[in-house]
Amino acid sequence: MTEAVGLMIRHLFDDPGTELIAMDHFVENWGSRRVIEKNGFHYEGTIRQKVRLYTGEVKDCRCYSITRAEFEALQNQAPITGNA
Repeated sequence: MTEAVGLMIRHLFDDPGTELIAMDHFVENWGSRRVIEKNGFHYEGTIRQKVRLYTGEVKDCRCYSITRAEFEALQNQAPITGNA
């Protein structure tokens, strides 16, 4: 999933008009949090009671963003290897 999200980010930044990508996830979804953070997004904050589900339950969301410059800097870093 981490790789798929990375490919989507690269695709979105292929558009020269895209300067920022933002995304969020339900606070209890630790898998999404890990995928988002591994792709270089920065935590911006939590929006309380952002979503009301069809069941009536209200959910808080953690919000993240990454700029084009941040993404490009990550792409230019040398890959980390196990041979240090």
